Amino acid sequence: MNKKNVLRNVVRILIFVLIFTFPACDRSSADARSEAYDEPADFYVSNLEEWNAARAAIIAASSRTDRTYHIIEVTSSFMVPGSTENTFGPFTLVFVLIRGDHALILSGGTSMGMSVPPSGNLLRIGAGQNVAIYDLKLVGHSAHNSPLVRVSGEFAFFNMFGNSMISGNSSGRLGTQSRHGSDDGRGGGVHVGPRGNFSMGDSATISGNSASRGAGVYVNGGIFTMSGGIISGNIARDNVSRGDWDGGVYFFTGGGGGVHINNGVFAMRGGIISGNSGEEGGGVHISNSSFRIYDGTIYGNGSETAVSENFRNTARGGGAALWATGHNNAGADIFAQLFGSAGWVPTGNFTTNNTINVVNSELVPLP
Repeated sequence: MNKKNVLRNVVRILIFVLIFTFPACDRSSADARSEAYDEPADFYVSNLEEWNAARAAIIAASSRTDRTYHIIEVTSSFMVPGSTENTFGPFTLVFVLIRGDHALILSGGTSMGMSVPPSGNLLRIGAGQNVAIYDLKLVGHSAHNSPLVRVSGEFAFFNMFGNSMISGNSSGRLGTQSRHGSDDGRGGGVHVGPRGNFSMGDSATISGNSASRGAGVYVNGGIFTMSGGIISGNIARDNVSRGDWDGGVYFFTGGGGGVHINNGVFAMRGGIISGNSGEEGGGVHISNSSFRIYDGTIYGNGSETAVSENFRNTARGGGAALWATGHNNAGADIFAQLFGSAGWVPTGNFTTNNTINVVNSELVPLP
């Protein structure tokens, strides 16, 4: 590779890291991401054969370390089988942007002439890899048994921006419980494993997913940053042990319809969490983790007249908006000028059914 190409590649990587991996909430950052469309793609894919060829080329280049930043443009929707191996190989320092207003659809397989449910992940990101999607739709399967996207490992990043969407996936087949450390049932949309990082912003959406824990997003030992977008309409249910768990975001030990977090960090800098359902924490369930909310809205159970039925997070066991707990009452840390007290608020157990609407780290009533 000549010096000109080396310099060009370094500049592309720096731009990628700045506008996707560590996104700001302001308009200039969103504009910068949209300008990623102006750069010619390295691969244009419209079917599985072309997708696999692009992946193979990226893996081969990464093994030689002669090119580490790539743009894939998806020009048509098509089906992709799941995998338990990293999508872009075992190598580190891999940067991939996948863009296009089309869908990658998780497909099942066949056995003895009969169709079988899909397995593995549609996208799987490992240590030292950075993958971003822009305007891309990732569509799961109702009979799936794993998260649609899995990101785990040191310096592993998954980022979704523009009008990207993750939807229609069932992890662990609704009503079953994950066992033996498997990812099954933990994270219908996105599973963030130890040291993994996940960011979403702009108008990105995670909706219509189901799992026993963290139907939208499940975090175990990683970091989730939400600067915009919406997590809505996700259902967490575990009929095996004790009924529904957590709908939206789960941060471990039961709950989180929208988001479930365990031993991790959730930084909410914008966006909306609404219309999710679970047992403990319809919107967000946090255990032994840090929840830092600076801007954004987590809707409650609709006691406010301004909240419509579709926006309500619900939780049969309490905490329609938020359920926070720590082992032996050690506490989950909640940061924001929220509950009548500024700064860090240590809690052993904290639940609220009321809408949390935060602007510039201060609790603000809904208009």
